[in-house]
Order: sequence, then C-alpha cells, then structure tokens
Amino acid sequence: MSFTPLRFEANDGSAVDRQHGIEIFESRIQPAEQPGETEYQFGVYQGDKRFGFGCNGTQRVSEDGGRTQRTFVLNLGQDATFEWALQLKGWLEFPGDDRSFLWGLADGLVKTFQDRTDNYDEDVRYEVVIDAGALQRHGIAAPQDAGQEILVAAVDIPMHPLSGVRS
Repeated sequence: MSFTPLRFEANDGSAVDRQHGIEIFESRIQPAEQPGETEYQFGVYQGDKRFGFGCNGTQRVSEDGGRTQRTFVLNLGQDATFEWALQLKGWLEFPGDDRSFLWGLADGLVKTFQDRTDNYDEDVRYEVVIDAGALQRHGIAAPQDAGQEILVAAVDIPMHPLSGVRS
C-alpha cells in the first residue's frame, strides 16, 4: 500500500501538511525538570481534532567569524517522547511506517519556527535529534551512516538586525 509522506511548509508560526490536513503550531516553551533543559509543548491539529506533543531540548551558543549562532536542539530520543510520537501517529491515522512519520514530524516541528524574525543579534538554528538506541529499542532501523545521535531535521534562521534604530 502506498502512502504520501508528511510534507510540511512553514506558515507564519505554524507548519502545515495540506495533504494530511495537519497543522503544528509553534510551541509553548518552559523550563524542564532537568537543569539546562527546556520543554517544548506543541499543539497539533487535524481538522477539528487537537493533540498535544512535547519534547525536551537544550541549547548551545557558538561563534564563527564574529557572528553568534544559538542552536536549539529538540530531542525525540527519550523513550516517553518517542512513544508519545508513535501514539500521535495512530491518532492522526498516518498510514506510513514509523520512521517516515518520525522524520516528517521532526520536519514539521522545526518549520514552526522558520518564519521567526525576532532574532536581532544572532543567527538561530533549530534541530531535532533522535538517539540511534531509541530507534533500535522500538524496532526501527537507523540510517546506515548514523552515529549515536541522528540529526533528523533542521532549519536555519538568519539574524534579522534592526534597521533605523538608534542605540
């Protein structure tokens, strides 16, 4: 049986997959239980049905050529998050395999942030990673060339400097 994979497009603070009628809205962000972690809570809609999806993440800051980049890393590899994602797949009645769904969901999560313009003094990157061990524990084959942590999706948002503003 053939299926159409998830294909999200950024849409002003959300990501939309028109083929499957799914829209993911930019997350609510709050501190997680672990120091240094952040919890991301996304609203996922399909028609009039609403679902929640959350994951934890971290951030890091790097400098390159005098330019600052802040990278937010969302982690789908924690067992509870992974299982919730697969439960979401069932609720959305997605007909494809688990790996296709996870990769598509990850793409949708980062695309909710793609239209950001409030990063005035740094480049921003959102990444979704998954642990190869989590894939194995759930019977999903990791890509052949994968290391322990697999980058599943990413979006880069260049700095949007303020213009015409005096300091």
